[in-house]
Amino acid sequence: MKHTIYILFCACVMLLGCVSLYADDDCDLALQEAREALDDGNYQKAKDLCNYVIVVCGSSYGNVSSLMADVKDAMSPKLTLSRTSLSVGPSATTEYITVSSNRPWKIKFGSGAMYSVTRSGNQLVVKINENTTSSSRTDYFKIVTEDGNKEVKVSLSQSAPRRSQSTGTSNSGASNRSTSSSSYSSAHTPSATIHDVWVEHNKYEGGEKGMRIHIKMEVVNLNAKKCRAIAYFYDSNSNPLVDRNDSYRTTDGKVSVGKDFTPSYDNSTFSDFTMFMPYSELHVSYKSTIRFFVTLWNKSVSPNKELTDSNWMSFTYTPSSY
Repeated sequence: MKHTIYILFCACVMLLGCVSLYADDDCDLALQEAREALDDGNYQKAKDLCNYVIVVCGSSYGNVSSLMADVKDAMSPKLTLSRTSLSVGPSATTEYITVSSNRPWKIKFGSGAMYSVTRSGNQLVVKINENTTSSSRTDYFKIVTEDGNKEVKVSLSQSAPRRSQSTGTSNSGASNRSTSSSSYSSAHTPSATIHDVWVEHNKYEGGEKGMRIHIKMEVVNLNAKKCRAIAYFYDSNSNPLVDRNDSYRTTDGKVSVGKDFTPSYDNSTFSDFTMFMPYSELHVSYKSTIRFFVTLWNKSVSPNKELTDSNWMSFTYTPSSY
């Protein structure tokens, strides 16, 4: 019969805690108990049992080396997030963050005036409320392991509502546009959706070097109504860039580029609507991160009605003279 004798193993291998001391032929049983202890989260016991097997049966016995590596990995708490900062426009939006951890974790400070965050499996669902104030705002929440050994902060920033239209003109040529007709919407309210925004850098138009902004969008119930797409530009801290030559600007003097369009159907899809922004009109003289988003406006009503915003886009700008 196999006999198990409990002793203070730390006395011989400098480890704390009581472990099971087995006869030499019981190393397999020790490995089994070590695996069970690892699965139960009892990492110190698992480590002690692995060390016992190494001392009694050798480091090459069974899978003790691999098991010990798993134990050491588990003993070091890990907590990583796919994103640790969110920067959004003023409209309400939902963002997602994936959490990876070898420990149970929880949300700390899970709600505020600006946001709420909930958990869905290993994913965070962050709902950011519409910014109805007159200024940008910031907040944060934390993800912490339940044992308190690891903590990650997620910073939130939201820009102020934009209501200024662009007076700047775009020098781009005609955009590639495709339109499709569908049955008239039962809800006659004009609306729009920006499906995608992408950028080509270092392009030339009219002798100017700049960026060509592409927009895939859909507008509804705006047949034959004048609309406008505008890109608003900001620095890395979400401060609007300031115009310095009364060109490519909003009515309140901030850097932007805009272009009018008129849908031809009740439901019109623009697969590649383009605007061109010369780099010189950014009025930035140093290497920096520039951010922008696109807003679609209904210009057929007074005051003009904001239809929708895109997500933030960002790029690193280096002036040619830098």
